[in-house]
Amino acid sequence: MYVSEVVIREIEQTPDANQKECLLNVIAEYDLRVLPLTDEANNLAHLYLAERILPEKKLDYARHIALTTVNQIGILLSWNFKHLANINKQLAVKVINERAGYFYPMLLTNHMEVLYEIEMLRHVFKATQQVTLQRHVKQVFLWGLIGCKLW
Repeated sequence: MYVSEVVIREIEQTPDANQKECLLNVIAEYDLRVLPLTDEANNLAHLYLAERILPEKKLDYARHIALTTVNQIGILLSWNFKHLANINKQLAVKVINERAGYFYPMLLTNHMEVLYEIEMLRHVFKATQQVTLQRHVKQVFLWGLIGCKLW
């Protein structure tokens, strides 16, 4: 499971101390791996902005996509339908990624679609234990920057 340092920074800026503590505790409790914001990801994020995939003021959104791309995470989950979790953004990102040399497939989607897919996998594989399901869903990422590698 993954989060990025961008997500950590967003959590740190949460004005509600209880909410901030709760979110940081979830990261610790589930031992989520923190992905660093590398120069490679940051440069790719700026390319997304230059290509007008996202508005200039949405650099952190671009960083979420770029971190997902450079770390080859197959799914970026977000509740942000306008800027992240929609097919138009997914297609635009694919074009820019391929032009930049990234050919790994990525899905920009929302949490509900992934939960539905996991439930379908449970039925297909009749998985009653999470361990069985984890053989099929190798990497899962929760909240704003979340990704899955399937199979």
